[in-house]
Amino acid sequence: RNDFEDAHFLDVATGVCGVFDGHLGDEAAAFCAERLHLHVACQGEPTPESLAAAFLACDRELEAALPAGCEAGSTATLAVVRQSGEDIRVLV
Repeated sequence: RNDFEDAHFLDVATGVCGVFDGHLGDEAAAFCAERLHLHVACQGEPTPESLAAAFLACDRELEAALPAGCEAGSTATLAVVRQSGEDIRVLV
C-alpha cells in the first residue's frame, strides 16, 4: 500500500497502549492516538465501564473535530496493563 492510515499510542509509565486502524483517511486514527488515552486517564481506575465511557467521550470529541463531510473512521484496540507484585492484569 502507498498510504497507511494506522496510528498507535504507547505509554509505559501508565501501562496504556492502543492501535488504531484508520479508514477513508488517517484523521480519525491519528486523533484517537492523540486523545483516547487522555479520556481513559480522566475516567480514573480502568474498568470495563470506565473504558466504555472513555471511548464514547473520545468519539463525541472526534465527531466535533472532523470537518463536515469527512467520512474518516477508525477501529481501535486498547490495552491497559497493571502490575501488583507478581500479579499482572490486562484489560483489553
